[in-house]
Amino acid sequence: MKTFRWVMLLIISFLLGYQCYKFVYDDICLDMGGGKHPGNHPICVIEVPKP
Repeated sequence: MKTFRWVMLLIISFLLGYQCYKFVYDDICLDMGGGKHPGNHPICVIEVPKP
């Protein structure tokens, strides 16, 4: 039973960490002036003005 609890704790911790990272990544992307690529691809697209 103890092993099951540790495994569940590990899985839940991983999922919460992933969601936190996703939020922070999106926030940093928006702060830099970027946005999500059309089609909802998980990359940050920043347009650089051409001189």
